[in-house]
Amino acid sequence: MDKIKTENYYRALNNENLCSCNYCRNYYKEVKETYPELSDYLARMGIDIENHLKQCLLNRLKDLLNTLLFNI
Repeated sequence: MDKIKTENYYRALNNENLCSCNYCRNYYKEVKETYPELSDYLARMGIDIENHLKQCLLNRLKDLLNTLLFNI
């Protein structure tokens, strides 16, 4: 793993694309304080724990429901 490249990748991400649902906003706000050891571990590899890259579970469930309901 290349720490510098990983850090640069996270810096280049556009925060406008992060989910803004209440669950995710709470995650961004609380994750470092709630999991300080994990946050430190990931930071040593250049990973920003506050910036999860996958869609939140709520949005994935909405997508799944739309697929099931409208593509039958």
